[in-house]
Amino acid sequence: MQASSTDVRIVSIHAGLEFLPAPSPHQVRLAELCLASGANLTCFHHAHVCSGVGRDGRRVVLYGIGKYAFPDPSSVIHPRLRRASALRMNAAVWRVRLDASGRIHSEVSVSAIARDEEGFPVQASSGETLRLRQHVDRCSRRLAAAGSLAGWRWREMLRPAYVGLNLDAYRDLARRIGVRAMLRRLAEGIQAQFGGKGE
Repeated sequence: MQASSTDVRIVSIHAGLEFLPAPSPHQVRLAELCLASGANLTCFHHAHVCSGVGRDGRRVVLYGIGKYAFPDPSSVIHPRLRRASALRMNAAVWRVRLDASGRIHSEVSVSAIARDEEGFPVQASSGETLRLRQHVDRCSRRLAAAGSLAGWRWREMLRPAYVGLNLDAYRDLARRIGVRAMLRRLAEGIQAQFGGKGE
């Protein structure tokens, strides 16, 4: 289908590192490709946390849309998932209005949604929405700042809860596939997150 035969082009991409709001260089390049190809709205939804909003004129990229309905990790016994519970943001609902020509109209807005014990959405407080909006604003400013992406990404990856989550994951992987295979996967993951191919 030719791009001119559609009114609105929305691209939803399953990419990003779980529980990390800072996008990888690969994600940024992919978002730029989507915008250059005429996407009106591009959304990333693998990280399970909310991130910033990027704009190119009237076209928008949502670098992390968070969760909406998802089983609550804190209800699962596995220690890795308990650590992940401390890293996740509340679920979110994003509002993006398009005008008649398919361009993004006005500002993008986000509202927090809390989750019950089973992971289903329930009403969040106004304070939770305020905190989420402040988080999205901070992430958006970091995305817009030239040259700050790598430093932001490293700071996020060095947070104690995130380090603990990954130590648990790689320890479990070493038990299942062996230490050498785990080290290869670790090297591939680092390469992917810091400018290599893949995600």
